Amino acid sequence: MIPFFFGNSGPLKTLDRTAPGIARSERPVLIEGESGTGKDTLAAHLDTLRSQEGLLRIYCAVPEASNAGDGAARWMRGALGKGAATVLLKHVHLLGAEHQRHLLFAVRSSLDSGSAVKWLASTNEPLEARVARKEFSAELFHELTAHRIALPPLRERKSDIAPLFHAMVRRAGKECKVDSRLEDALGAYCWPGNLRELENFASGFAFHDDIELLLEDLATRSGFVLPGTQIPSQPFSLREEVRKVARRAESEIILKMLDQHRWNRRNTARTLKISYRALLYKMRHLDLRAQAVEGWDG
Repeated sequence: MIPFFFGNSGPLKTLDRTAPGIARSERPVLIEGESGTGKDTLAAHLDTLRSQEGLLRIYCAVPEASNAGDGAARWMRGALGKGAATVLLKHVHLLGAEHQRHLLFAVRSSLDSGSAVKWLASTNEPLEARVARKEFSAELFHELTAHRIALPPLRERKSDIAPLFHAMVRRAGKECKVDSRLEDALGAYCWPGNLRELENFASGFAFHDDIELLLEDLATRSGFVLPGTQIPSQPFSLREEVRKVARRAESEIILKMLDQHRWNRRNTARTLKISYRALLYKMRHLDLRAQAVEGWDG
């Protein structure tokens, strides 16, 4: 995973500034945010800022209700004796009433005894709504919310999306050429899976390294037409329209490079960082006619 504080959007700058103080505090922290916004990554970051002792994760979403509370209580009792341990309660909103009582007792006991345990809890649902429906303990809610961090979804930090994508591609061992069409498309998509979806998407690009396929995939996922594309009044194939836009842009780039190199195809291929054979294939596919004598490629 790319470091959490990668980006220049306002929420990330604020979080970067406040995280060290929150990490040093003895009081619990509630981390809120949609799935994939980086709650686990932030928890690990807070642990690193605090102690680097290692993050103990307790999964509150356990199907066997009779075992979940006892299991969580055993984990918590063990954590109390581990000195400066940081405990993350994942999906805390899914704890049943009995398990909430276990947790409330454990948290209060550690705070009253001056234990060095740092309690973190994460949720992708608003806990206030569960408290209002009496599905979540109001006492536990107030104990866990000494500090609250709301992680923004990617659609609310659009300026970070393209830099994150490029960093994720580089992390996968590839260089991603800056392309305005790609950046426009990345910003136009809503990214319901947030950072997790973006990282999987970047990994796919690093594997096949084809911007045309990437744009087609984005258009298929989101249902949007790429910025600058006219929307016809009659029914049309979105997939084919995306292909046309990508082919036209690719043709313009190749023609520009060929002109710069006086139609020396070998030098053009090196500039475009593709093989000579790949360039010849693309020229045939795009119906580009060489305007130079064959000897120029020698």
